[in-house]
Amino acid sequence: MAALRQFRYFLVLAEELHFARAAERLNMAQPPLSRQIHALERELGVRLFHRTKRKVELTEAGALFLPEAKAAVVHADRATQLARRAARGEVGFLEVAYASSVPQTAIFPRLIREYRRACPGVVLALYEMTTARQLAALEEGRLDLGLVRPPFRERPKSVTFAPLLGEPFYVALREDHHLAASPSIAPPALAKEPFILYPRHIGTGLHDQVMRICQAAGFEPEIVQEAQQMTTIVALVSAGLGIALVPASMRQLAAEGVVYRPLTGTEEEAAVMLAYRLDERAPAALSLIRLASTLAAEDEARPRDMARRG
Repeated sequence: MAALRQFRYFLVLAEELHFARAAERLNMAQPPLSRQIHALERELGVRLFHRTKRKVELTEAGALFLPEAKAAVVHADRATQLARRAARGEVGFLEVAYASSVPQTAIFPRLIREYRRACPGVVLALYEMTTARQLAALEEGRLDLGLVRPPFRERPKSVTFAPLLGEPFYVALREDHHLAASPSIAPPALAKEPFILYPRHIGTGLHDQVMRICQAAGFEPEIVQEAQQMTTIVALVSAGLGIALVPASMRQLAAEGVVYRPLTGTEEEAAVMLAYRLDERAPAALSLIRLASTLAAEDEARPRDMARRG
C-alpha cells in the first residue's frame, strides 16, 4: 500500500509540477511529500523529476513512468472495489438448485428477481435437481444452495434448512370426474381413486406426505403411475389415468380438462425450504440466505390460504 500511496503522490505532482500546490491538493505538508517522492525515486533507482528553484518538470523516465503509474492506481482501485463488493456478496458465482415443483411457487421467481436486482454482479447458475440429489451435492460441496421439498428420509449433518413457505394440498382431477362438482374434497372421498404420485426414491417429501394423508383417512392409496415432474403428473391426470394431490401453487398448471379442488381435513402442508451448509461463509450465498429469510417472513405475515381447514 505504501507504493500505491507514493504512486498517487507522484501522479498529483506530475499534474501540478509544483510541490506546494500538489501538497495542498493532497492535504499534506510539503516536506512529507518531498520525502515520499524521494523514497519512490530511491525505490525505482531513477529520477522522476528535475527540480530547480524556478520549476519542477518530469524527466524522460518520469514521463514514461506516468501512464504506467496511472494504470496501476486505476487497477488497484478497481481491485479494491471488487474485493469490497465480493465481501458484501455483490459479486461472485453462485450455484442454486431447485426441486421441479418449486418454480411454480410465488416465492421462487420473487427470490431470483430480488436477488439479481440486489446483487447484479453475481453470476447465478440455476439447476433443476431432485431433493435427494441436492442434499448429496450440498454435503459434497458441489452445490451452494438448494430449494427442497421436505420431509427428508435422510438429513445430512453438514446441511441446515430455512423454511420458506408451506402451502395446502389440492386435488387435481378431470372436470368430468364425479368429485369435480364438489367445492372441496376430504381425504376419505379418495379411498377408491387411482393415484398418480411422485416416486419416493427421488427424495421429495411429497410422496410420504400423500401416503400419510391417505393413511390418516384409513386407506392405502392405489398408485397406478409415478412421475418425477409435476407437469407430467398433471398431464397424466388430464389423460384420465387417475387423480393427484398437489401443492396449491400447482393450480396454475393448465392442462386440458383438469380442475383443482381444495383438500380439506388435513394439517399437512407442502413446504419449501432453503438448504445450505452449516459452515457456509461465501458472502454471495449468505446474501441470498438473508434475502430468502426476509421474503419468507413477509409471506408469513400475509393472510394464509385456509381452504384446507374446511
